[in-house]
Amino acid sequence: METRTTTEVKVYMLTLSPVRGALGEKHVVVLAFERENLVQWYRGQLADKAYQVDGYYRYFKEGTPLEHYCDVPKQIFDIGETTAYGTGISEKWVSLESLKQTKIPIIDG
Repeated sequence: METRTTTEVKVYMLTLSPVRGALGEKHVVVLAFERENLVQWYRGQLADKAYQVDGYYRYFKEGTPLEHYCDVPKQIFDIGETTAYGTGISEKWVSLESLKQTKIPIIDG
């Protein structure tokens, strides 16, 4: 009998909807190993107030990786749940090998 051992890593995923996307469309935009690091990074991306570009409201600072995404309601974000559309922060165990191959940016500290 052949066996193999795989190593899995717990990651936190930030999933957001694009500003110009279809209703319910969502993308995993960034990963982190620590939830708090992801929360701090997310908060650092938020604009001081919403602004409009080409008729669409924007919630994140211009030039940031999240500029073209909708924000997550604060109360949902703070309690660690996701919205009805699946946006917000969620956690998942992934194999170390697949994590090494991902093209999704990883926040580490």
